[in-house]
Amino acid sequence: MPTGYTSTLYNGEQSFHDFVLDCAHAFGACAMLRDEPFTTEIPEFQPHDWNAKELLKARDDLEKFQAMTDADAQIEADAAHEKEQIEYHTRHGEDICRLSRYLKMRKLVTDWTPPTAEHQGLKDFMLQQIETSMSDCTTYCTPGKPLSGAQWRALKIESAQRDIIYHTAENAKEIERTNSRNAWVNALRTSLIPH
Repeated sequence: MPTGYTSTLYNGEQSFHDFVLDCAHAFGACAMLRDEPFTTEIPEFQPHDWNAKELLKARDDLEKFQAMTDADAQIEADAAHEKEQIEYHTRHGEDICRLSRYLKMRKLVTDWTPPTAEHQGLKDFMLQQIETSMSDCTTYCTPGKPLSGAQWRALKIESAQRDIIYHTAENAKEIERTNSRNAWVNALRTSLIPH
């Protein structure tokens, strides 16, 4: 029985060159192509641009927060606090409703008498599932205290600066990984050129 990599050879002729490139789909540099048809040419890889875009956004944010007036910062701080309060109370209300449903079901399961001793494991499992799920019904954060505009702006500037450092490093790593993938593919292609 042929594998996905030997099916072309199984069904007919295949060159060594094509066989190597088909099999290369399963390896490091080309692993992202493993689900693509083997007829897919191994491309010149390009770095993902997510970190580069996030870096630009962080730089824009830093510039915006540094230029923000105290009055504008206070307006933003107040709006952020109000949004945080609404989100907290919404989550807290959802947790209370969810916990109520779990407690109701736990009581029903606890009161249930399994039809045979062999069904006791099912009852125990159901109770364990409910107990595990109930642990998610606790709002882990408390509503925050209001910040002054200056405090809020300082936190935003600090966050943007951290994001700049992080995305600069991650973008450099992505470029390095992409260059390494391309070098691997180029070395493979070069090895297949007849001398």
